[in-house]
Order: sequence, then C-alpha cells, then structure tokens
Amino acid sequence: MPRPARALIATGLTALAAGAVVIALTTIARRAGPGPPIGRGEALLDVPEGRIVSLRIAAGGAEARLERQDGRWVRTLPAPPVEATGSAGSLLDALSRLRRRAELAGPGGSAARLHDYGLDVPRARITAGLEGGGVRELAIGAGMGQDGAAFVLSPAGEVVVVSAADADWAAIAAARLTGPLGTAAVPEPAPGR
Repeated sequence: MPRPARALIATGLTALAAGAVVIALTTIARRAGPGPPIGRGEALLDVPEGRIVSLRIAAGGAEARLERQDGRWVRTLPAPPVEATGSAGSLLDALSRLRRRAELAGPGGSAARLHDYGLDVPRARITAGLEGGGVRELAIGAGMGQDGAAFVLSPAGEVVVVSAADADWAAIAAARLTGPLGTAAVPEPAPGR
C-alpha cells in the first residue's frame, strides 16, 4: 500500500478514536448530575412508582407532605393525617405522563433563566423521596410556550418542554393535595390524558 494511503487511513482512524472519546466523556459528564439525562420522549420522573416512598408538594401557596405507609399513601402535612391514596395515585400518574419534547436550557444558570420559563415561582414543585435514599425534584412552570407547550424543571436541572395539557394535569393533581382536606377546589383532571 502506498505511503499516502497508509497516512490517510491512520488519520481517519485517529479521528474516529478521538470522536469516540469525546462522546464517551460527554455522556459521563451529563450522567454526573442530580438525575440521569432524559432523552426526547422519555418520562421526566425516571423511577418506578413503587420506589417512591414520600412526596412533598408545594402548589397554590400551600404545602402537603405524604408518606407511603403499609402500601397506602397518608398525608401527614397539613395535620391531621388522612389517607390520600387515590389523590397521590393521580399525581404520580400525571407526573409519569410528563415527557420531554425538547431541552431549552441545561442544568445550572441564574434565577433570570428560570424567570423566563415561569420557573422562579412555579405552579407546582414536587419532591419525590426514594426508597433507599435520594430524591427526584421537578417544578412545573407558570408560563406557557407556543403550540401547546409548557416548561418543567427536570430532576436533572434542565428546563424542558412538555405538553401543556400534561403539565396542567400534573399541576391540578398537585393542587388537589395541598388543599385543607387534600382535595382542593379544582376540577378533576381529564381521564385518559
């Protein structure tokens, strides 16, 4: 094989190896955040419902806390403790439907960045405590985008675009749990969404 052909092949193989290293390092860096990176169409809450053992919900200027006890959900704040299995199930179902359409801003950044998406004072903020430790936090922005889009701060700290209908459903389900009896005066989310 002529010397120029060998040099061209060697250069090509070196470029391929360098590209593979860059891809691997980028993947490792993205996975080092608070939650794994989320691809287009994937659920923002990336854990099975059975691994979630507590919920802290802030919506409508109020807060609620729930714990899974003996296979059912009990609302512990505000007191007195009441069973909230159906309402918690609705919230978890709504959260499982939040699927990433696109990423607008990566992790980190300023409060001004969050303001642009209605995430400085979100409609709802949910923290899911996981069995064995760890949490997944997300916030549903108060603002809406174009074409039926809403903004959510993902567990990985990214501002992502989701369906406005799905974001509305999750915000309503969260607000139902922060009312005085765990059923705030808001409409039931549409079934099948």
